[in-house]
Amino acid sequence: MNVYNVASTAKVDIDYETPINNRAKLDTGTFCNYDCGFCYYKTKLHEKTELDVIKERIDYLVDCGITEMDLSGGESSVHENWFEILDYCKERKLNISCLSNGFKFAKREFLQKSKDHGLSEILFSVHGYDETSHDTLVGRNRAYKHMMTAIDNAKDLGIIVRVNCTVTNDNYKHLDTFVQTMLSINPAQINFL
Repeated sequence: MNVYNVASTAKVDIDYETPINNRAKLDTGTFCNYDCGFCYYKTKLHEKTELDVIKERIDYLVDCGITEMDLSGGESSVHENWFEILDYCKERKLNISCLSNGFKFAKREFLQKSKDHGLSEILFSVHGYDETSHDTLVGRNRAYKHMMTAIDNAKDLGIIVRVNCTVTNDNYKHLDTFVQTMLSINPAQINFL
């Protein structure tokens, strides 16, 4: 049986044909190892969410019919309970994706272990059109090199690669260059925020 939207809060016609999305973003906390100038969590990058709270959120989303999970933070892969989070998602039979700055996944062993624990897809946050612009936007030297290594690792391991770009006053004039660079790595999807 398909679940469909049955009400509209925007006073528009009810859509009985489009199934409700089965993918959700799960916040694992705003803790992050980068310092992106455009981040709206900038004052909360030290905050961590406890594992039991994350598990409660997973249970709630599964109970709502979610089958695909996008783990997001901050940076979920630096959460002290990263592998336990993956294991719990896997136990709940979820397809697991995460949003990432790529830093931890530049270490192939860490990425392989993450895949072994159920990670099947990564939405990489690439914000610059080249090394200098990306490193400047995220406030971290060598971030672009880590990102490209992480993307190569993911592709080599058969993990689905998607790309996310936050458009800012510092990069919007170079989106054509950005797109050409991203197309050369052939992601499954490119998103602009």
